[in-house]
This record gives sequence, C-alpha cells and structure tokens, in this order.
Amino acid sequence: MISLVVTEGSGAMDIYSQKLAEKLDVPKVYTDIYQGIAKRFNISWLSRNALRAIAEDRSFVKILNNLNGIAHLPNQHLGRYGNFLKAPYIITVHDLIR
Repeated sequence: MISLVVTEGSGAMDIYSQKLAEKLDVPKVYTDIYQGIAKRFNISWLSRNALRAIAEDRSFVKILNNLNGIAHLPNQHLGRYGNFLKAPYIITVHDLIR
C-alpha cells in the first residue's frame, strides 16, 4: 500500500500534494514539516533552533517508518528523509529545468 504525504501550506508544491490527496483513495499523512524546513534554512548548526529541527525531523521519520508500505513524498525537498526510511519510497520531483 502507498501512503501519500500531504504537505500543508500555500506554495505550489503544497497545493499539488493537497489536490492529489483529494483524488487518491490511499492513506494520507498530513504534515507541515516542509514549512519548517523553509523557515530554518541556513540557521546555525549550534543554535537551539537547529536542535529543535533535529528533534522534529526525527519525529517525522518515525511517523514515516510506522506507515504500512511505501511512502510517497510529494516533492524533492522531502527526499532528505529517504535515507532514514526502512521501506522503499517514491519522490515526485518538480521543475528540474531552471
């Protein structure tokens, strides 16, 4: 079984995952982890925010590892979690040409 990770937010990739979720009859995991990634971009590794980010990332990986089957990560920015997953996963990659 494939479970779709649905990112909450108002960006184009978030809206894509939300619209896809409306059409697919699969289990879904709703998360705002992508919003947190964007907000914490380029922070100091030794800051409290970095430690908080690591804890949130670990919790998210735990959620993904508890899914039954394959996780569908709806954008390439969530691919950073792939190496920590126990099961195979799918990543949708958007806009390779820039």
